[in-house]
Amino acid sequence: MLFLLAFIWTLPITLSGDPTRTELLNPNQTENQKYEQNLNPLDSLRIIGVEIWGNKRTKRETILREMYLNEGKRCARAELSQRLKEDQERIQNTRLFFSVSVVDFYVSEQEILIWVSVKERWYTYLVPDLSLTRYNFSYWWYTLDHDIGVIDIGLEGRQYNLSGRNDKLAYDLDLGYTSLIGLEYTGPYLGNSRKTRIFLSAAYKRNRRFNYLSQDFRALYVWLDEPGFFDLDTKIRLDYRPYWDTQHRLAGGYQQTNLSEKAYKLNTNYFIRPEPSQQYIYLKYDFLHIKLDNISYPLKGRRYHLELKKEGLSVFQHLDVSKARLRILHAYSWAENWYSAHRTLGFFSYPENQGYFFRPNLNTKNYFVRGYEKMLIETPVHMMIKQSLKYEALDYILPVWEKLPFRNYLDGVPLRLYPLLFFDLAFARPYWDTPTNLHNRWLYAGGVGLDLVSFYDISLSGYLFWNRENLRGGGFYLSLFSGW
Repeated sequence: MLFLLAFIWTLPITLSGDPTRTELLNPNQTENQKYEQNLNPLDSLRIIGVEIWGNKRTKRETILREMYLNEGKRCARAELSQRLKEDQERIQNTRLFFSVSVVDFYVSEQEILIWVSVKERWYTYLVPDLSLTRYNFSYWWYTLDHDIGVIDIGLEGRQYNLSGRNDKLAYDLDLGYTSLIGLEYTGPYLGNSRKTRIFLSAAYKRNRRFNYLSQDFRALYVWLDEPGFFDLDTKIRLDYRPYWDTQHRLAGGYQQTNLSEKAYKLNTNYFIRPEPSQQYIYLKYDFLHIKLDNISYPLKGRRYHLELKKEGLSVFQHLDVSKARLRILHAYSWAENWYSAHRTLGFFSYPENQGYFFRPNLNTKNYFVRGYEKMLIETPVHMMIKQSLKYEALDYILPVWEKLPFRNYLDGVPLRLYPLLFFDLAFARPYWDTPTNLHNRWLYAGGVGLDLVSFYDISLSGYLFWNRENLRGGGFYLSLFSGW
C-alpha cells in the first residue's frame, strides 16, 4: 500500500508541469491546439517540412510518430532547442537506430525545416544462446558453484523492424537446462493515430534438471532420467500508447504445467493443489510512464511501471493468486559528468499460502539486492531501494576498420565508463513456513562499482560490496541487448 500511495502522489506532479510534454500522438488533439493558440506569432516558429535521411528500411511515418516537430506545427522560439533534443531522444529510444540527429534549418524569420538523419542498426540476428535460466550471475557462480546444468544453450533468432514499422519477430530453440521452443511477434502501431498494437507469444518447454525446492537460501536440483517438468504458455497482449511517454498494456494468457510422477514425489506441495498438474488463465495490466534520455542506460529522466496480475480465473479452479509490482526510477544530472539514480521497487502477492512453483523471491536474474545476490530469499511481500552516484570518466568512440563487412551499420564502437558508489536497502516478509534471519529486518549493503556501456544496449557491471552481515565480496552483471 505504501508503494501505491507513493505512486499516486508523484504521478500527478510528474505529468503536470509542461502541458505539452505528453502530447497525444494525434496531431488534431486538443492540448496541442490550445498550446498553439496561446503562442505569440512573433515569438513562434512554424515547421514547413520534415526531411528524413538514412531510413533505408524504416518507414517515414514510424519516425514521424515519435516527433513533436511535425509539418504544420508551431513551436515557441525559446522551446525549440528542447524540442529538438526531446525528439532526438524519442527516436533514439525506439532502438531502431545506431545514431540519430535532429536539427533545424531556418527558411525565413518564422519558418523552419526539420532535418532528421539516422543510421539504422543491424536488424537480423541468428546467434547462439548461452544464458542463465532464472538466476543472476553471482548466485550461479558462488551459490550453485557455476553448475553448467542450469545454463540454457540453444539458438536465438531476432528480426527487428520486420516491416519497417518497428515490429519484431523472435524465435528461440534451447537444449540446455530447459528444452524450449518459443515464438513471439510484436506488431506495429496501427490506425491513423498509430496508438495501438498487438503482441502474441507461445512457448513450450520441458526440463530434466528439476528445481523442486529451496533450502538455506539455495535452490535444490535433481537430474531425472527423463523430462519431469512440462510447461505450455500462450499470451496475447494489447498495447495502447495515447501519449509519447505513456503506455497501457492489457494481456491475457493460458498456462498449463505438468510434472512427471517422479518429479511430483519430490515435492507434493509444488502446486497449490495436491496434484501433479495445473492449468489456469491469467490477466495482466501494465501502466508505464517513461521519460528517459536513454531507455537502455538512463542518466536523466524517470520511469514508472505498475503491474497488476491475476493468475487463475473461475474456469479451472486450479489457482487463485493476485500480484502487484511497482517500480520507480528517477535519474538526475547534478553537475557536468555527475549522475545519480534512485530506484524504488515493491512487490505484493496474495494469498501467501502458495505452492513452491508460484513463490516469488529476491535475487533472480534481473531483480536482486547488491550484496545479497548470492542468497535466494523467498518472500511474498518485499521492497527495495537502490541508489547510486556515478561519474562519466570516459566517453570515447573506438574506430572500426573500414573493410569490415558490417561497417555500414556501425560508425564506431562507443565506450562509456562510469565509476560509481551504491547503497541498496531491502525489507522482505517471509512465508509462514520459511522464516529466516534475513526476513522481517532491514537488509542493506553499500560499495563501489564500475559500469561499462557500449553499442547495441550492451552494458557490463562489476562491483565490490559490504553488507549488514559483515560479508564482503564482489558481483558481476552482464546485460546483452538489454533494451531489446
